[in-house]
Amino acid sequence: MNRIILLVLSASLYLGGVGCKKAAPSVPSRPPRIDAEDVYPFDRSLMHMSGKILDAEILGRSEDSIMFVRKNDGKGYSLKIEELFEADQRRMRRLPVRPHEFPPVVTMSKEEEALDRLIEFREREIARVQRRVDELSLEPDWYQKNHQYTAEIDRLNQKIDGMRRELERLKAQKGG
Repeated sequence: MNRIILLVLSASLYLGGVGCKKAAPSVPSRPPRIDAEDVYPFDRSLMHMSGKILDAEILGRSEDSIMFVRKNDGKGYSLKIEELFEADQRRMRRLPVRPHEFPPVVTMSKEEEALDRLIEFREREIARVQRRVDELSLEPDWYQKNHQYTAEIDRLNQKIDGMRRELERLKAQKGG
């Protein structure tokens, strides 16, 4: 009996495709045409030949250059593709050509730049201190009842309040 079942199974496996229509072989088609409007802008980290990494929003490219906005300062740049690391050169050359003209640059005064840096610093400092308060809040109940613990939380919250007031003042100064 087992031999018959084994024979039937092997025959069905052998003849399994006989008499069935097979799918037509897939013909490789040309990749769809990519329109520049579908590609740009996009974010990418690029490596310069010097080894420096540029975090950028790619806005377009010409035959030999890419146009991008650097993420850390928001300034627009144009860079020769040949100045990029080889792998990035290949990626950039595969992109569709779409030259990008930068609007006229409005420069900030040194005071405005310093104020912007101070505002960013205060925002990061507030976030850092708030994370510390959150960490302390996760401590066990027996630890939270400790006087030093509550004093530390109060001190940090007062520090946050003071920094927030200063941040509001700096933002008002920037806006005015």
